[in-house]
Amino acid sequence: MVIHEMCHLIHLNYSKGFYELESEMMPDWEKWKLRLE
Repeated sequence: MVIHEMCHLIHLNYSKGFYELESEMMPDWEKWKLRLE
């Protein structure tokens, strides 16, 4: 997902801040992650 990769430009790892930013940008990201897997 593009949003996921863009969040990595700010947070280089999978920290709490990364997931907070990803959730702010795309609240339903977990649904899409499951669908892509």
